[in-house]
Amino acid sequence: MLLLVLASLISLSVEHAIFKEPPSRSSMGHFKPTCGIERNVDHQSVYCGGISTQHSAANMGKCGICGDAFDGADKPNQAGGRWASGILSRSYLPGQTINVEIKLVANHMGFFTFAICPHNDPSSSPNRDCFLNNPLLVNGDNKYFATAGRGLKTMQVTLPAGMTCSQCIFQYTYTNGNNWGLGPQSAEIATEDCLVTKGKLGCGKQETFRGCADICIGSNCPQGECAKIGSTGGGGNNGGTGGGVITPPTRPPAPGPTICTFAGIKQQYFSPAGDQYCQQTCAGKLQQVCFSFANTAFLCTCSATPRSQDYKTITINVPERNTIKDTPNPNI
Repeated sequence: MLLLVLASLISLSVEHAIFKEPPSRSSMGHFKPTCGIERNVDHQSVYCGGISTQHSAANMGKCGICGDAFDGADKPNQAGGRWASGILSRSYLPGQTINVEIKLVANHMGFFTFAICPHNDPSSSPNRDCFLNNPLLVNGDNKYFATAGRGLKTMQVTLPAGMTCSQCIFQYTYTNGNNWGLGPQSAEIATEDCLVTKGKLGCGKQETFRGCADICIGSNCPQGECAKIGSTGGGGNNGGTGGGVITPPTRPPAPGPTICTFAGIKQQYFSPAGDQYCQQTCAGKLQQVCFSFANTAFLCTCSATPRSQDYKTITINVPERNTIKDTPNPNI
């Protein structure tokens, strides 16, 4: 019996994910050792406070934007937190397809999704809508399923062609798929099959791992390995080109109330039934009314002007597994 208990504890202690490339805020101390960043010994455990915390009555499936507990008073992975060092993880060019690496210390099935927020202010944290409105394609799709086995999972993510920033926050999300249930996996993730099924593995309340990496996008991004956000760069090569700094854009005045002249389901959740539901629920109504219904805040769009990315019809296929390159790396 003692051996069974110990085996259970050991299993629980390793069920984690490491966001390795570009290095996340929690992992910077491990993957940029020359920068003098404190090492987070538990950098594989950024999981929204755990499944019971994430799906509690208070949080209702919500997670902090960088993987901390949504209702936690201390958010070490957000601006001002212990692991938000202010050092750029990598620099890239607009529209560049970049390699992304996630090390699974244990495999929980499920899938990876990515988003980006052009924030340009390392002293504050953006609203989660900034990420919801800027999903990224991974290997040409809006999600990528974890292959069997532990180890390094390598995939390619395409950055927006028209986006430049002195600080873009690159957000990883690993939605697990090892629990049986029905309905959305979290407050932000709901695959089409889980909205219509009577119950299956990978649907309903799932544990979520999440991380943030601070990156710069643009020809003026610094090249220094340990360049601070907003610095002019220096020696070394951080994957970008040029020197200098991008000036943060002037923040526009706060808009007035938005009427949902154009409404529909977001691209990443598209289904004909869902699109019809969002149009019937939101069209012609105030945004605050549209988003007051169950699930509409993350399923539906509400805009005074059309945004083509929100209304492009797509088909989401949910294969058993996609192929991700597994590269053993025993040194990490």
